[in-house]
Amino acid sequence: MRGALAKLTWIQVTIIGIVVCAIIGASLYFLMIKKQQEEIAKLTTELQGVEAKAKEKPRAEEELAQAKAELRAARRRLAIYQRTKMIPLSLNTQVDQYHSMVRLWREQSEVLGPLMERHIASTGLEVAGTGPNVFANLVAGQRFNASTGSAVIPVPKPPETPAGITPGVYTVSLGSITARTTRGFPQVLSFLRSFTRAPRLVAVGAPSISGTSPNLTVTVPLTVYYLVEGGAPPAPADAGGPPGDADAGE
Repeated sequence: MRGALAKLTWIQVTIIGIVVCAIIGASLYFLMIKKQQEEIAKLTTELQGVEAKAKEKPRAEEELAQAKAELRAARRRLAIYQRTKMIPLSLNTQVDQYHSMVRLWREQSEVLGPLMERHIASTGLEVAGTGPNVFANLVAGQRFNASTGSAVIPVPKPPETPAGITPGVYTVSLGSITARTTRGFPQVLSFLRSFTRAPRLVAVGAPSISGTSPNLTVTVPLTVYYLVEGGAPPAPADAGGPPGDADAGE
């Protein structure tokens, strides 16, 4: 072996050295540089993910701000409905419950029927069983009473105790109203749409239309809605009046 090495010329020794250095360099590449490149690629991928999330943050913040704005607008609309189309009803405290009960006594006994009758009269349709002169009086603020003493719109009795007030939403069914027109289908549509402008929040059921245009008859069920704050009322007391003077003026 030593003899063979002794026979190598300096050129051969130089070539062998170069080959050895190349092998060592390749080993260093695979052991060090390649490892670093893999680490850099991994970190680059993670960075791209972080950058993508960072870009999404402004959009998420915009969507959050838009959702908050829509929520505020919805609350404002609800407040308008409560202020203009409802009476205040609350079950938060026992005093609130009795005040709400007395408000409903007045609402259902004195206020709701005339309000809805005047609204229907303002549409120009005639409720079955009445005449034009009757509705002219309604528009002027006079409530119609037939010879039987019943009104155009019969309103059910109010609750006798706070236990009759439904938590969340209290409804009053006005039954089905039948009205006539001699002005055809457009006035029927105008009549149905008019309940969006009614003095109370009214749900209009599926209408039934009969007759030959322009003489048409429409029958539609009506339900009035009131929002109620608070939870379920307590069991009615055995005896005694409400705890405090009930405010029926609102």
